[in-house]
Amino acid sequence: MAAVPVAFIVVLGFGFWVHDRGLNMDDSTFGLLAAIAIVVISFGIFSALTGIRFWPIVRTFPQSIPRTPYVPRQLSEAEIAYPLDLNMTVSCAHLSPIEKAMRMAGIEVKYQAENIYRPIVRAKCRIDLEQLKRVFALTDNIFYKEAYEPERYQFENPRADIFCLECLKADRARSTIGVLHPDECTPETVWFPASSPSPDATS
Repeated sequence: MAAVPVAFIVVLGFGFWVHDRGLNMDDSTFGLLAAIAIVVISFGIFSALTGIRFWPIVRTFPQSIPRTPYVPRQLSEAEIAYPLDLNMTVSCAHLSPIEKAMRMAGIEVKYQAENIYRPIVRAKCRIDLEQLKRVFALTDNIFYKEAYEPERYQFENPRADIFCLECLKADRARSTIGVLHPDECTPETVWFPASSPSPDATS
């Protein structure tokens, strides 16, 4: 109800403004314009306060942008053959015994497309470092590292890798085997070298 008196005050103020400037307007014309203005302003104030619209909302949509069709990447012969041949290894010569042992132990090992910033091999297991050193007699050139790749907070994007320093610069992708970081593991996660459930697993 407050919309009507507010509209009336606005129109009355406009009338005084016209009169003060000496603009000629006959009473009938002013009365018609004032009535229309009061109705329009009243509905406008009511609509703004209540959210109710008395006119259609015109929406403009940008022209549809054609999507680039997704074309699956062609797998290389090595990527096709890898899951079929457990003896096949794709990491560097220094890490290939570890990669092969993982595959022979029944651990899920995936060969990924080559990327210099990511390991070419990823194994779904957790590393027992002491056992790894003992079983494979690791040299100083091969080491295991757990880390994070923070974007918004410190412990974001955990990753763990077995690196070969000797091949890191020459062939970075093949010089790394990616494994599970402890933060990604559950009590049922398989440990390597011992292909058995975690000691934390419940019986």
